[in-house]
Amino acid sequence: MIILKSLERKKRAWQDGVAHVTLDPDGPGVARLHLVPPKPSLFSDPPSLLVING
Repeated sequence: MIILKSLERKKRAWQDGVAHVTLDPDGPGVARLHLVPPKPSLFSDPPSLLVING
């Protein structure tokens, strides 16, 4: 079933956890991006959360 495969893919992404990236521009600052996947749900498709520190 397509729905079950989609839910399994979302569950796997959620279990893998937060994805991080650090961007160091030529200037004195650093930007850190954290992509937090939503908890999988069969009834809704919530968006991911992007947290920017810098």
